[in-house]
Amino acid sequence: VRRNLTQSLPTVQLFELGSVFRREAALAETRRLGIALSGAWLRDWRTTQPCDFFQLKGILETIVQRQCGVTPAAEPANEPWAEPGESARLLMEGRPLGTAGRVARRIAQALDLEQDVWFAELEVEVLLGGKRRAASVHAPPQFPPVKRDLSVIVDDGVSFERLREAIRE
Repeated sequence: VRRNLTQSLPTVQLFELGSVFRREAALAETRRLGIALSGAWLRDWRTTQPCDFFQLKGILETIVQRQCGVTPAAEPANEPWAEPGESARLLMEGRPLGTAGRVARRIAQALDLEQDVWFAELEVEVLLGGKRRAASVHAPPQFPPVKRDLSVIVDDGVSFERLREAIRE
């Protein structure tokens, strides 16, 4: 994120899939999916707004929904890397799936980041272990719908009630 922002890229949307090592009783390795957003979120070709938690949450919900067919639950959390009160713990069918939130300002300042960074991390094994929806196939309708688009030019003085009556007749 820092490298992209220091290269004058105003918008950063990254993901990384990799191994994370933790020292518990022994050294443990888990695969994680990391997602980072910063800068502007392009709604369409004309409109932008700053990235926020809701864009990040939408991405996470889409990933889980497409992979597992369920929507993850989010509950408030206090992650040490996140701004206080701005992080969530994600659960999939009661199992911990990951975390999401805004990177703490103290961390952003230490990395010379001048704009908010939103980050999420998902447990890949939990994500891949989720139930997948069975693919469903539907035959096309025997009689496809007929769609028509009609334009009617009406004088300004014609009321809606009169127009509706004319259509019903």
